Amino acid sequence: MTKIRMLCLAVAALVGIGLASGTAAAGPVYDFTQSNFTGTGNFGTIELKDNTTDGIGVGKVQFVITMNAGYTIWDFSINSTLTSAQLTGATVTANQAGFATVDIPAGQQDGFGTFDELFGADNHGAPEAVSSVTITLDFGVANASLADVDNFQDLSGGSGDLAPAYFAAHMVSNGNTGYVGTYGPEQPHAVPVPAGIVLLASGVPVLFLGRLLRRRKRVAA
Repeated sequence: MTKIRMLCLAVAALVGIGLASGTAAAGPVYDFTQSNFTGTGNFGTIELKDNTTDGIGVGKVQFVITMNAGYTIWDFSINSTLTSAQLTGATVTANQAGFATVDIPAGQQDGFGTFDELFGADNHGAPEAVSSVTITLDFGVANASLADVDNFQDLSGGSGDLAPAYFAAHMVSNGNTGYVGTYGPEQPHAVPVPAGIVLLASGVPVLFLGRLLRRRKRVAA
């Protein structure tokens, strides 16, 4: 195989890597796998995002909950390494009515342990149960260091037959209600390569290719 052909293959491979890295998701994803009324299963997912993993904005953390077909939730509970005062300082918004209502601390979640923060109505049943919801915590630019997904991957405290768990939700299925939780580990996720590094890496063989072609032309002349 000639040097020119080898360099061309290297350039093509690096371009492919660059395209793939631009579309990879980076936020950790957890599965809802345990329910206190239907047993084990695959009920839905929770994806965590921050500005470093997904570019959602400085000072923000998001929880994207997506339930599988046949399952909906009334509320969602998290744990955190942050203090109650730090959690209270965040502005909470949600793309579903009622999920910006917050309880700190969340308390016992029916067997899954005690949680730090609950999003949803206090009287389970309002708002309407939903199959998906995105909840955003905005700590502001001044407290951007708090908006890190690593601060929200903590196990519940207290006791319970199904404790400890990372996340819990009040779930509805076929007219029955109960709780669902996740233990981890998180699903594998790709870390995107910065565009500058991809361009630099792909540019090196291109420079060598150009020099080699110029050299061959001079020799032929």
